Amino acid sequence: MVTFMDIELVTFFLLGAILSSIAFSTILAIKLRANKKCITSLELAQVELQNNFNALCSGSVGIDKRISQLESKTRQQAERQSRLERKEPDLQNYGNAARLANKGADMEELIDHCGLSRGEAELILFLNSQQTQVSH
Repeated sequence: MVTFMDIELVTFFLLGAILSSIAFSTILAIKLRANKKCITSLELAQVELQNNFNALCSGSVGIDKRISQLESKTRQQAERQSRLERKEPDLQNYGNAARLANKGADMEELIDHCGLSRGEAELILFLNSQQTQVSH
């Protein structure tokens, strides 16, 4: 038979279990609320990081285009410089030949000293003679 003491003991255990469940539920609710705040904060940080990443990607595309343009201009300038450097020795040879012709050098001297062809030497001597006639 069940005695009053047995009922009291069962009631005491049930009451303890209910109070423990309420305390545990309260603690879980508090932790859940804190976790939700943390998740919200992390989601906001993720959105901000995503926006920053998108801005960096957009900026890098612009920088890449600018670098490509600069590289293209640099190649063009290098090619132009190379062409000018290839032409410069010829111009120096013609200048030297004109100075020699002005000092009275003949065609063979122009060919030997300036590396000119016979036609080039003839032209320089002709131009020099024309200039000399005009200046006298």
